[in-house]
Amino acid sequence: MATPSRGTVVAGLLLAAFVIRLPTLGYPLVEAHAFRQTQTAITAVVYHRDGIDLLHTPMPTIGPPWQLPFEFPLFQGAAALVMDVGLGVEPAVRLTNLVLFMVTALAIVWLLREFGQEALTIPVLVAYLFSPFALEWSRASIIDYLAVAPTLGAIAAARRAETTGRSRWWVLAAVLGVVSALVKITTAVIWLVAALVIARGRRPMLLVCAIAFAAGFVWTEYADSIRQTGPLTRLFSSSTLTTWTLGAPLDRIDPTLWALWIWHLTPLGVIGLIGLVFIRRIPGDRRLWILSGLAMALAYAVFPTLFAQHSYYAIAVSPAVALLLGAAWRGAILARPRRFVLIATAALAVGTFAVSLPKWIVAFGPADPDHELVSAAQIQAATSPTDRVLIIGRDYSPAILFYADRQGIALPLAASVTDLPADLVAGYRRFDCGIDRAGDCVAITPRSRTTPGAAWMAIRTRSGRTPTMGTRAR
Repeated sequence: MATPSRGTVVAGLLLAAFVIRLPTLGYPLVEAHAFRQTQTAITAVVYHRDGIDLLHTPMPTIGPPWQLPFEFPLFQGAAALVMDVGLGVEPAVRLTNLVLFMVTALAIVWLLREFGQEALTIPVLVAYLFSPFALEWSRASIIDYLAVAPTLGAIAAARRAETTGRSRWWVLAAVLGVVSALVKITTAVIWLVAALVIARGRRPMLLVCAIAFAAGFVWTEYADSIRQTGPLTRLFSSSTLTTWTLGAPLDRIDPTLWALWIWHLTPLGVIGLIGLVFIRRIPGDRRLWILSGLAMALAYAVFPTLFAQHSYYAIAVSPAVALLLGAAWRGAILARPRRFVLIATAALAVGTFAVSLPKWIVAFGPADPDHELVSAAQIQAATSPTDRVLIIGRDYSPAILFYADRQGIALPLAASVTDLPADLVAGYRRFDCGIDRAGDCVAITPRSRTTPGAAWMAIRTRSGRTPTMGTRAR
């Protein structure tokens, strides 16, 4: 019986990974980090209803200027196009992310080929496609894979430029680097700086980095110029979040943060990296393993608090873990009896899935751990579609307003109602939806017939309409 070619096996793995996630694409966007998932989805919905304008990131749940730009909203624009062909909000945003997850897998295959490590393609892809972490985040409403895929592509293109001497590959590397930096500058930094360290063509790679980081800087400055104009959005400006983004110097040795990092990396099978003791057995260019290790080190050294507080940030280093796991497995196969390695691999897989069960199982069943859907149902029942709603006690997560199909303001915990212009919130229905209430939202003011302030109506898209979530988008 003929052995399937590597290409056939790769295609089979990609197909299997895609198919097993399809039943989960319609689930509500609240199973994990609902604030980030619904924040992404709301902008996509507004783009779908009112037209795509990538220079504006509408967020009708945060107060004037009713925009909250962080990343360049390419993902939201793509998801809006998927909605345009008839898919509902949840399937559209989840499918968009799943496709980008698959594109990232192809970028990993390209990277392995450029570094002469094709023999590791199958174990690396298995680790990447089927880890508990991937099962959870590959079909979430999240932008991160749109940053990871072009970053890896930029590195592979740079490697091709080194080996062929053709400048067009450097151009492609620069373009892909710009996309990555615009979508998520933290991902671009850790991978492109690591690539610069291992590059043989140091000057052109330095130029690629400079172009990418310049683009990211320009976008960040532009986004800050918008965020600074609002009483609530200014809380999310870069200057305000510097300490949060970079952490304090001692955070790098904080045992609490180390524990969080390990907990977030556990679903990636990080314990299997003990097999790297056998990596010396692997022939060929070893710079790929140095690249992966450097990317992981930079992630946690430069952005310790981000990677500790948000589990989905590990998406940025998930290819590095998969690459190193593939190398560890290959090295072990070359150094130890195959039966021993296979048994150890099976034990690692079972242990990883068992230990991380609370994290990945949410992908396969509708979950509402913070009771956003319950709160949304209460608010929807207690208000009319024309009411504006002010929610306190839930930080700035737009999830409740999104599923209540209401416009309003989700008040950040760092702010108070007095931070808002009185004429803006005078006509708002106010609810305390503190997370300790298990979804029980309590009205804290009587219904007012005051007309909402004109500031809300100043939000305009190219169609001239006020952005809304609206049931028609679903």
